[in-house]
Amino acid sequence: MDWSEIALPVGSPERHDFGMHLNFTLPDATCEMPATERQAESVKLFYQTDFGELRHSQAHALLSCREYARLCSEAIFKRYPPAVQHIMARALAAFLLSDAHAVAFVTNWSDAAFKRGSSSPRIRESQFFTDVEQFASYLEGMMELNGWTLDHLKQLRFR
Repeated sequence: MDWSEIALPVGSPERHDFGMHLNFTLPDATCEMPATERQAESVKLFYQTDFGELRHSQAHALLSCREYARLCSEAIFKRYPPAVQHIMARALAAFLLSDAHAVAFVTNWSDAAFKRGSSSPRIRESQFFTDVEQFASYLEGMMELNGWTLDHLKQLRFR
């Protein structure tokens, strides 16, 4: 996986600005059926990006990555405030979307969890958790280099 263009904290504690630049890779469409309105709204709400005309399979992959990344973020960044966990989940989703194998795995993982009726499927033992955890460690290192501490992050007011 290529980390070079995924996510970098660019804000600073002095400006009380936690900015992060994220590049998202749109998964290839595997069907011609358009995404539902609900899927498109959910994708836009989480990713804060308008991907344009999405196909159902693309929206499904994006939402599967969202869910996997959200659970990873909650597990990895549990000492951080929920708003920071949400931002980090978006960065982890961008990381997953950068690799077609990860997208395929996460989509299958999501489908299997749905078939089992699991609302909180396990992620720690899953195939890509270690990769996500290493990327999360990289992000934490970048935050630290930019001067962010847990105290700074707890004091931030996110919109």
